[in-house]
Amino acid sequence: MSSTIDLARRCQSLVARLHQTALDPPSGEGRTASCDHLLTTAALISCLAHDHPERNALRLAALVHALPDEQRQEALAGVDTHVQSWVALLRRQDHELEQGEYPDPAGMGDLERLLTLAHLAASPRREIDSRDAFSTHPLATDDLRVELVYGGATKIKGYVFESARLPEIRGASAILDHINRIDLPALWGQEPALDTPCAERQRQRYDQVRRWFAETFGMSPLDAPECVLYAGGGNILALAPAGWGHRLATAIERRYTEETLVANSVGVWESFRLLELQYGRCPDVFWIDDAEDLLQKEHHKSVAGFLRQSLGDAGFKHKKGFGELVTLLTAKANSRRAGNDSADDSNAVAPRPTAFIELISAARKCSSCDVRPVQPDSEYAHYQRQLGSWDRKGSSSASPVSESVSPGIEPKRASASMMSTPGFNPGPTGLSSARG
Repeated sequence: MSSTIDLARRCQSLVARLHQTALDPPSGEGRTASCDHLLTTAALISCLAHDHPERNALRLAALVHALPDEQRQEALAGVDTHVQSWVALLRRQDHELEQGEYPDPAGMGDLERLLTLAHLAASPRREIDSRDAFSTHPLATDDLRVELVYGGATKIKGYVFESARLPEIRGASAILDHINRIDLPALWGQEPALDTPCAERQRQRYDQVRRWFAETFGMSPLDAPECVLYAGGGNILALAPAGWGHRLATAIERRYTEETLVANSVGVWESFRLLELQYGRCPDVFWIDDAEDLLQKEHHKSVAGFLRQSLGDAGFKHKKGFGELVTLLTAKANSRRAGNDSADDSNAVAPRPTAFIELISAARKCSSCDVRPVQPDSEYAHYQRQLGSWDRKGSSSASPVSESVSPGIEPKRASASMMSTPGFNPGPTGLSSARG
């Protein structure tokens, strides 16, 4: 029997391969066997069966069920027969969905039912014209939920360009870049690429972030890199098991604050049913037939006009989908960024850990930004700066003079040793797209 560690590493390797390789979908209309489908199925079953001991086996079945035969057999080498039976179940369901039929999860075992629901939620949705049709939809029969987490840096220019000195601008950009590309995906267990010049340092930072999460929240971090749906441009969008959204959103904000001290960030989350992942917010409450009735009623002209304006030329069906959930999270993030969190919001995150640094009249301002005070006894007082220019100006010392630099509560900037590391590229803030 394969050990849990072997299955976990095998899943990790498959996720990395699927992120890098686009597979050609098999023939047949309406059938999605692409990398996105495999990763999304694995992400959903990882969330639904998060606390189950067979979680990694279910992830493996989801990751390989639509691979070509040779690759699938290689990935399943040495695993238990029940994993292979789950792969066969998913392949049969692919055929049923291709024929326009829904598999019935009602008579299945607990694990098979969870795997089937995750598979259905990750498959192309079927067109539904009436709200009553949702009563028989397999995804509407269970109130299983997953959580979406969205977050990232805000007001980036204010942090990067707080100092006018080019080395510090590059250093600030590099710090945000490291948080975006390594720290945030590490919360979900997405390892950095191994084919980069600074892969060893990135791996050390990845391990440090994982330890930080365990020490901060008193539990092991997630090991589900397939749950990262999007990571780029300084933001991250990812799935999470029920009950994890709050701590992951908090971890995003705390990571930025602890690493930069003064950079702004935001993290929000929301819980959704599997049915909503395909059809948008509450489709069994308000659907296209309800919208058409509302548009035809004369005494609701104002509401109908607002509905037409919001739908636009795309129409109701194109507006109701996963994008509606992302729009909801974006609106929550903008509200939190503006400090307008609702007091009665059950999904609210703890108050944002923003820094407030008082500049008293007796304090000496930083010579770089001319905004924040210098604190001589800060934790950065051990930084040394070589003042070689003193020698050129005729200093009595024959060797460069070392002076303790005390930037105090200044934003952290990349050190000179970091900037001179071969292969180090601070670049623009953001991370490479993982999915989407």
